[in-house]
Amino acid sequence: MIKTILQHPFAFALSLLVHSVLVGIMVISFDWSSKEQPKINVVQATTVDEKKVEQQIKKLKQAEQQKIKAEEARRNKLESEADKARRKRQAEEQRLADARKQREEESRKRKAIEQQRKEEEKRVAQIEEKKQQLEANRREVEQQRREEEIRLAQVREEQQRADEDRRMKEQIEQERKQREADAKRRKEELEAEEKRRQAEIAADQARITAESDRIAQTEVEKYTALIQQKIESKWNIPPTSKPGLKSIVYVRLIPGGDVLHVEIIKSSGDPIFDRSIETAVLAAKPLPLPDDMNLFERFRELKLPFTRPEKK
Repeated sequence: MIKTILQHPFAFALSLLVHSVLVGIMVISFDWSSKEQPKINVVQATTVDEKKVEQQIKKLKQAEQQKIKAEEARRNKLESEADKARRKRQAEEQRLADARKQREEESRKRKAIEQQRKEEEKRVAQIEEKKQQLEANRREVEQQRREEEIRLAQVREEQQRADEDRRMKEQIEQERKQREADAKRRKEELEAEEKRRQAEIAADQARITAESDRIAQTEVEKYTALIQQKIESKWNIPPTSKPGLKSIVYVRLIPGGDVLHVEIIKSSGDPIFDRSIETAVLAAKPLPLPDDMNLFERFRELKLPFTRPEKK
């Protein structure tokens, strides 16, 4: 009900007014005095009043309906105007959006045109730079061509001088080779003569060396035998040693025949026998040596064999 009142506040006020009028009429028609009133035709008055009320109510209803229609018309008008305003706002928003889109598109086109202009300027600059580079290259090629012509002329001149020098060098080389060939032939002849002479000297030297070696070997054998004899003369053979025992003694001498070192390098197996030989070597010093000191190197180190003779 409250919702209905809120939806139709004017109708509610009109209905309240009608009921108020009816109540007022009834109050007025009621006899509040105690005096006796003249009799009135109640039925007729009531009928008249009801007709007036009905007419009034009808008028009020008509007025209410008119007001409702006017309110609905006003509301419809407001809704229509609101709808028009909404559509207008939407159209305006669309127009603004289209305008913004158009501005963006125009901005994009301007940027594209500006970018294209910059690229065109860059391309033109590159073409100009390339043209300048080509011109510089052309000048450089021309300069190189002139330099190449000068160089070729110099090369031809140098080639001519080189050919002349080569011919002179070939002639000089031929003369040098001839001189070298003559010198080589003379050298080979001299070398052959020298080889023959050296061969004769070598043969003589070989004969001399062989003779010297033979004489030296004879001396070595002689003094080796003398050294062996002297040691044996100082050798006291142990009576307990067995006949046939053999040892080799190493003797190191210094000029004058003195013994620097003595050592058994091949033992007989009998220590007493080996020591008797070492003792005999030390007892026989100085050992006899040849007067020729050139032969001393053959006696610096000696290896002398000693054998236990058979008992007589």
